[in-house]
Amino acid sequence: MRSAPCSSARFNVGRAGRRISARAYDCLLWAAGGKTDWEISIILGISKPTVTKHILSAREKLGAVTKAHAIAIALREMIIR
Repeated sequence: MRSAPCSSARFNVGRAGRRISARAYDCLLWAAGGKTDWEISIILGISKPTVTKHILSAREKLGAVTKAHAIAIALREMIIR
């Protein structure tokens, strides 16, 4: 019998308990490094609209107004490091 995958494998949780998906984490991490959505799409091998969708999802979950705001919250709450 196989056990269920660990939630940390699919989600990244910050100090306040906010959760974002692993892919949203990847997108925010690259964005925090100064990469554009297009550059992130090339790096991750996904389409630019998919990158935009993941960042929008992270923004909504973090209560952020902009991508920069989402990055700031994710850094402050130690979701991304």
